[in-house]
Amino acid sequence: MMGRRAASRVAWLSHAPVVLLVLTVTVAAFSPALDGEFLNWDDEKNFLENPSYRGLGEENLAWMFSSLHMGHYQPLSWVTLGLDYELWGMSPRGYHRTSLIWHAVNVLLFFAVVIAVLSRCPGLERLPQSSFRFAAAAGALVFGIHPLRVESVAWITERRDVVAGAFFLLTILAYLKAVSARAGRRALWWGVAILAFALSLLSKAWGMTLPVVLLLLDIYPLGRWASESRRRLIFEKVPFMILASGAAMVAALAQGHAEAIYTWDEHGLGDRLLQAGYGLGFYLYKTLWPFSLSPLYPLETPLDWSRTSYWLGAGVAVLISGLAWHFRRTLPALATSWFAYVIIVSPVLGLAQSGPQIAADRYTYLAGLPWAVLGAGALLWLTQRRRWRLPLIVGSAAILVALAVLTYSQSRVWRSSERCGSTLSNVNRRASSPNTTWGASTRRGEQSGEPSRTTVRRETCARKTSKSARTWEPCSASRASSSRP
Repeated sequence: MMGRRAASRVAWLSHAPVVLLVLTVTVAAFSPALDGEFLNWDDEKNFLENPSYRGLGEENLAWMFSSLHMGHYQPLSWVTLGLDYELWGMSPRGYHRTSLIWHAVNVLLFFAVVIAVLSRCPGLERLPQSSFRFAAAAGALVFGIHPLRVESVAWITERRDVVAGAFFLLTILAYLKAVSARAGRRALWWGVAILAFALSLLSKAWGMTLPVVLLLLDIYPLGRWASESRRRLIFEKVPFMILASGAAMVAALAQGHAEAIYTWDEHGLGDRLLQAGYGLGFYLYKTLWPFSLSPLYPLETPLDWSRTSYWLGAGVAVLISGLAWHFRRTLPALATSWFAYVIIVSPVLGLAQSGPQIAADRYTYLAGLPWAVLGAGALLWLTQRRRWRLPLIVGSAAILVALAVLTYSQSRVWRSSERCGSTLSNVNRRASSPNTTWGASTRRGEQSGEPSRTTVRRETCARKTSKSARTWEPCSASRASSSRP
């Protein structure tokens, strides 16, 4: 027993230089965000005009654990922000520093998750620790310094992303420990996993589909689905499912409280399905080609079904789903990564649409994890062939340098409202159009000549958006500032 613990300590000590390098690169890539300000994009409602979160007193904590402020139940995230106020007052630099620390912790946790997952993959388990270390470092950096992470890290309002992400990753890590632990310690790791999942949901509810992801891990790489009782595997996920169900109900209540949910008249079933398919293709595309990122990708309602981009994204999603299912036995890693991606991102694909966006960079914070693991696994497998080793190392380094440069540049965008507005205007020229910016649909009131609530929101927001390319001043009375998940 002591020998195993000592070997584990030695292994992690050998990881220390690599981990330090990974964290240094991550912090450097996001360093421009430290000079950011409070943005005129939810930050003003969450912080500048909201004294309730300022501090950790009894009244503050009571508000944090009971509030559905702006359509979210996120008490644990509010606690971190209340602590920020105690430490930094209203200085945004301190808030940005804390968000970056949380993200750095997530990169470290993901490094451990990658090693834990790859070491359980059939055919890879006997490789030397140095190989896993190299692959995990590459995977952690692909996740950590990808430009799609910037919105979650550099926007103070999205503190909930990085806090929820930390406990989401801790849940996976504890679950993998529980599966392989001896009987005496298994219950402990199960308890850690369940507690971590609860804390993740108290930070933000978007990790609610994790129980299904854990079942996927049981299939591959753990192989439990084929070797153990399937009924027992499902039964052991019941505590996670109960927590997830509760979080889903509270999230729906919070969004409804903020009048954030689009009605079926505003956004029909066909449009929602097409949007979901498009989103799956869009996020994969931006993961592979992270250029022309925007603070907002406007939703048009009803969707213009003649747009090629919608059908291309949806078609790619359907094609990959079919291929992943067909090759699930011969290429289980690819199938598991794809279906995990679909499951994780499903709550924000627009099937229950809220907010003015058809997609958002921040939605990839968790959904990008399976692709980083897959990339690390592919790198680990390919580098075992000596003739490929040097080209792969050089190519990987070049990709990581490019991602770091792009993230550094994107972090500068999120430093001010003016920069965000300018980027929004340049990347998405149609953002100033009242028909596509806030995506209001035609309802019966409009058909009868009477302006509906949706029409008023659309026209007011369109006017403000068209004149705010420099100031990026959102309409605080609309979904644009009150409902983004």
